[in-house]
Amino acid sequence: MTPREHEHTLNVWLAEALKKRGLNAVAERPGQHRHIDVKVTLQRARGAAEVVVAVEAEQGQNPAKMAEAIRDAEARLTAQQNLARCAIALCYPDLTTPESLPSAALMWTVRDGQQDAGSASWQTGNVDALAAAIRLAPAFAGIKLSPLTPAPDPPRMPRMPIQTDNFNLAYTILGNYYHSQPDVAVTGECYLCDDKFNITSNLRPDCLVAFGMTRPKREIVAANAYIISEIGKPPDFVLEVGSLSTGRRDYTIKRDVYAAQQVPEYWRFDHSGGDFHDAALAGDRLVAPGVYQPIPVTERPDGVIWGYSAVLELELHWVDGRLRFWNRDTRDYLYDLPEMEADRDAEAAGRRAAEAAQRATADQLDAALIDRDANAVQRDAARGERDTALAQLAAEAAAHQSTADQLAAAQELIRQLQAQQQ
Repeated sequence: MTPREHEHTLNVWLAEALKKRGLNAVAERPGQHRHIDVKVTLQRARGAAEVVVAVEAEQGQNPAKMAEAIRDAEARLTAQQNLARCAIALCYPDLTTPESLPSAALMWTVRDGQQDAGSASWQTGNVDALAAAIRLAPAFAGIKLSPLTPAPDPPRMPRMPIQTDNFNLAYTILGNYYHSQPDVAVTGECYLCDDKFNITSNLRPDCLVAFGMTRPKREIVAANAYIISEIGKPPDFVLEVGSLSTGRRDYTIKRDVYAAQQVPEYWRFDHSGGDFHDAALAGDRLVAPGVYQPIPVTERPDGVIWGYSAVLELELHWVDGRLRFWNRDTRDYLYDLPEMEADRDAEAAGRRAAEAAQRATADQLDAALIDRDANAVQRDAARGERDTALAQLAAEAAAHQSTADQLAAAQELIRQLQAQQQ
């Protein structure tokens, strides 16, 4: 494969990978444009935005080669002004065959044509994360989008504790599950409306999820409203939690409204098992404009009621009055609020235990230091007593020696006197 053929193969592969993730991506032909390898057109509520992409490939997967590839891709984008730009480095263990492409390590920067190449940060990730970054490229690049119309804080209606638990449960679980995907917005109790007029007269679903966002999710949350005409698409998933005051409206009036708004999936959960809704768990899928068709829901022998959300690619389960989400890939429930709280409490307890252990260790160390100092004082005192005793012994020995010398001298004198008398 020649370098030019490999370049075109690379561009086609990336464009196809982005198409599979819902992006309108086109691979440029080799030599057709010396700066752009892939062009992505983002359809928005008001017109379209283009993201131009430059791709560089390197043999091997190490940070130095990735950084070099990114710099080369950025350098080829310097002439692209007033467009969102995405420089991508793809580093492979083997660049000889197209089959090696899916094993690439990705790194990218996203910004506009006015910024310095050296000012961009880079990250590694998979194609799903790259597609999310490209969707948000105009916002990341600083290209101004029309601001969302802000809505007043919605009124907080009194809820039963168990209803509040399930509302918080859905919002928290899904928010945590999609936290790492920047083009997925999860919010709850914000207004959902077609346009910015009479916002407060519209419905406020307990939880909604929207994929493929071209705006940062924080803007949607901050606006207190999901205005379809401004965002460019309806949310993909809406959930209502049953209550005494709104239960009947959830499966009658609201169902018709969400169908008219073209929400692909609408789900209802009733912790009571059907006292507030027409069923403990029910879902509808949009099969034609304004037309919902019920999603099959099954009750197992153990009492668990479940249905599959094709939008979320998760199962919704009614489990003893609790809403849970089952992931078929991991064959486990999503991390839910009670588990989060239990882990948080366990973490806090562990932290307190660790702090207590540290304090105990510090106390033991202080006691050991005190004992060491006391022992040192005792040792010094013992050494003093020993030295005093030795000095006394030396003095006594010297005194004995002096007495012995004097006695010897006296004996010698006596001997001399006796010798003279003879």
